[in-house]
Amino acid sequence: ISVVPTGRVVLSVVPTGGVVISVVPTGGVVISVVPTGGVVIFVVPRSGVVISVVPTGGVVISVVLIGRVVISVVPTGGVVISVVPTGGVVESVVPTGGVIVSVVPRGGVVISVVPTGGVVISVVPTGGVVESVVP
Repeated sequence: ISVVPTGRVVLSVVPTGGVVISVVPTGGVVISVVPTGGVVIFVVPRSGVVISVVPTGGVVISVVLIGRVVISVVPTGGVVISVVPTGGVVESVVPTGGVIVSVVPRGGVVISVVPTGGVVISVVPTGGVVESVVP
């Protein structure tokens, strides 16, 4: 559990799995790596950049309450949930399948790519651009 109330940079590494919880209430950069799976939860209530990498699967939950950029990568599958309530850019990539749920209630850009199949759900209630690719 990493808590940085006034910003800064949080680096969390769990090489063999486990649970990573990172909270940056006023912004900053959060980078978390879980090479063999596990659960990653990121909360950035005001702004900043969230980068999540789970090479062998697992669950990634990223929440950016005021916007900014969320990038989630799950190379071998798993579940990716990204929520950007006031806009921003969400990029989710799941090369071998899995489930992607992206919600941008007030607009913004959602890009979801699932090269080998899977389920992509993108919701942009008040406008914006949604690009979903399932080759």
